[in-house]
Amino acid sequence: MNFFWYLIWFVVAVGLLVTVHEFGHFWVARRLGFKVLRFSIGFGRPLLTRVAGADRVEYVVAAVPLGGYVKLLDEREGPVAAQDLPRSFTHRPPWQRHVMGQRHHRGAAARRRCDRRLDCRARRTEVR
Repeated sequence: MNFFWYLIWFVVAVGLLVTVHEFGHFWVARRLGFKVLRFSIGFGRPLLTRVAGADRVEYVVAAVPLGGYVKLLDEREGPVAAQDLPRSFTHRPPWQRHVMGQRHHRGAAARRRCDRRLDCRARRTEVR
């Protein structure tokens, strides 16, 4: 019975840490002018979903609260409306992209794919 309570409090503590960490990404993104598409706490099946605000941000609480993410508008994931291009991840200055830490959080596999395709950087400069 004691182990069960330790497990519950561990999940609560990690969930709180993840929430504060991801809120930091969310807050910085909004302050720097990025368009945030989704703020998610947890992974797996969504338990609660709410869309709110002028930007129509989707707030999600998922089944397993041991992770989370902030999804930003990004041309590499699909077409972006012309009025939203200045707020897209790929159109922000390099120092802002670095501050957001997206290159780190995208994962090693995504970095390798982008690094193998030399047109990642070329595409960014063509659009500007």
